[in-house]
Amino acid sequence: MKVLIPAMLIAVGLLAGCPQQGEVKADKPLTDDQIKARQIAEVNTQLGIEYMRKDRNDLALEKFERALEADPSFASAPGYAALLYERLDRVADAETAYEKALSLEPDNGSIRNNYAQYLCRRNRFQEAEDNFRQVIANKLYATPEIGMVNAGLCARLEPDLIKAEGYFRDALAANPNFAVALHELAKLAYVRNEYLQARAYLQRYFQVAGYSPQSLWLGVRVERALNDQTEVSRYAYLLKSRYPDSRETQLLNESQPDG
Repeated sequence: MKVLIPAMLIAVGLLAGCPQQGEVKADKPLTDDQIKARQIAEVNTQLGIEYMRKDRNDLALEKFERALEADPSFASAPGYAALLYERLDRVADAETAYEKALSLEPDNGSIRNNYAQYLCRRNRFQEAEDNFRQVIANKLYATPEIGMVNAGLCARLEPDLIKAEGYFRDALAANPNFAVALHELAKLAYVRNEYLQARAYLQRYFQVAGYSPQSLWLGVRVERALNDQTEVSRYAYLLKSRYPDSRETQLLNESQPDG
């Protein structure tokens, strides 16, 4: 809703934060034939999404193409197809699909958010930020904090840590319990040797999101820097016991055995 390490941006996971049905309403009522065509397009788009989740990319592509054929004005079909094209390394097709979707629904914040992520993965940072800003300013988009965090993650890749921190703080102001923003601010504080602040952000993160391999490994490093052996041992135990096969547990085992 990962990049550009694709897993970094939200959506975390390919299909999180994708275009939402009904986000932008039609300017005028549809005729009976248009309603039927739209229903066919919606059904095939949903089937395409399900096939994508199952990594049946061939069938997903077939369903998106059927949706586009049934109703060329249904923006979600090219919006999702763009994600599939990118997965298949069909970059030119992905960009064409994003442009098609946004030409149909320029105010669809979910599609524009995904397009901005696509631009960031192509290292087109200024274009990406321009689109993230449109997402953030879009009053129809219910979760602007997602656009803010994605803009921050993209800024971090430029790299521009000051800009990134600004976006993360904006996201936290919009949603004080937004876990991703808390975690990213904790990481930035750790990098800057602001260990008490990193601890504070992590504690808030744990309250709203619980534990993850990444957050526990960060906790180990923060508490090592603060020389709190009790907390180091606690985080290390949680990491090893809950996520024994994670990369973070491997890093812990390879580091100094003070946990």
